Amino acid sequence: MQELKKIKRNPVNSGELRRCKEFYTGQLKLALEDTLDHMLWIGETTITLDKTYSLNEVLREVGRVKPQDILEAARIVFSNNRLNLALIGPLEAAAGR
Repeated sequence: MQELKKIKRNPVNSGELRRCKEFYTGQLKLALEDTLDHMLWIGETTITLDKTYSLNEVLREVGRVKPQDILEAARIVFSNNRLNLALIGPLEAAAGR
């Protein structure tokens, strides 16, 4: 919860955002080298967004993301009334048995 509070209060620094953008764009380009994966990506965006975006359009939008955009999204996504928690492990150990 403390980390989520930090994300909602402090904008990401420009160096970290640059590295994230580079990582994301690199992973996306690698993923779309395979024809089947590229077609699946096009199909998913068409079905979910009712629009097909080119790789260049996506890269252009990623390039436009600013630290303030991340901050605003974090405040929406990590709202306390939207949080869920799932725990996996032995029930006896958790209950102190």
